[in-house]
Amino acid sequence: MKKPLILIIANDNPPVYLEMQSLWRQWIDKHSVHCYCYFLKMKNDMKETIEIDETEHTIYVRGNECLVPGILQKTMIAMEYCIQRFPEVSTIIRTNLSSVILLDKINDELSDNVARGYTGQHFDYSLNRYIHFISGAFICLSKDIWIKTLKQYLNDIRENPMDGIWCRLPDDVCIGEYLGLSEVLILHLENRYWVNHQLTKEDVEEIKNTPGICHIRCESYRHERTVDSMMSFL
Repeated sequence: MKKPLILIIANDNPPVYLEMQSLWRQWIDKHSVHCYCYFLKMKNDMKETIEIDETEHTIYVRGNECLVPGILQKTMIAMEYCIQRFPEVSTIIRTNLSSVILLDKINDELSDNVARGYTGQHFDYSLNRYIHFISGAFICLSKDIWIKTLKQYLNDIRENPMDGIWCRLPDDVCIGEYLGLSEVLILHLENRYWVNHQLTKEDVEEIKNTPGICHIRCESYRHERTVDSMMSFL
């Protein structure tokens, strides 16, 4: 199985995000044999559109950090760059800082059968009606589908430079819409575990040993609980 590429939406503010990055770096250093991992950040004092810092496991995109359209921009610009830089990669995952991906299990959950045409992620629903709203915490697409999505993004900017969805809606909503426009089959994954309580050692072992679970969402309005939950998986 070829190693997947994992891109992690990141920011240095608030300071607790630095703690989350430190935890991610420990996982990356421990499991680099299983995948490629990079943080995605923006900074506006760059000459080039994109830069990569292998020591810090970080890809920088020129611009200012913001929710809309910043997260979508750095995702798509980095995606275009990575598709060229890592031609051997067949699957790319976009996630965020407050997630845990079990890097030693991810290759077991992906197979050579998903090398092309694979669109596996979680859906959110609104008022019991399906909408193209993919959870931005875990978007797992084969490279060819990311290429189709990237084309839709570029078309949106070209045809709607001032009022396209790219500059109005959150990144995960936009990506869901672009996937819909690309007319691809989207699979609803069930490999996510939401942390909504204080984890025990038994909880962690059960999660690690349960087939199919490779993504744990640790987001909490209490950031210290998020960090504690993430630390449980080290």
